[in-house]
Amino acid sequence: MNRPRETAKLDLQGYRCPYPLVQTKLRLKTLQSHECLLVVLDDPSSLRDIPKYFRSTGYQVIEISRASGGVDVYIQAVSTANNKEVDSYSC
Repeated sequence: MNRPRETAKLDLQGYRCPYPLVQTKLRLKTLQSHECLLVVLDDPSSLRDIPKYFRSTGYQVIEISRASGGVDVYIQAVSTANNKEVDSYSC
């Protein structure tokens, strides 16, 4: 399977939730529709919460895969993504 082609990369290994969630949200706001952000994580809370949060706010989580030392999460910015806040994540 071909990996998605990322437009930007955010390496958040070593950081604990909520920092990765906040930084991912800020970075995605700078991308155009259909651009892809690669987020590299190693925090178990972030691995659980980031895909859940961004799916619930209208972004497309394209792929989640293990990488050396962490997990790669590919998130695509979409024009229909809204900026609503969701209280259902728990860091």
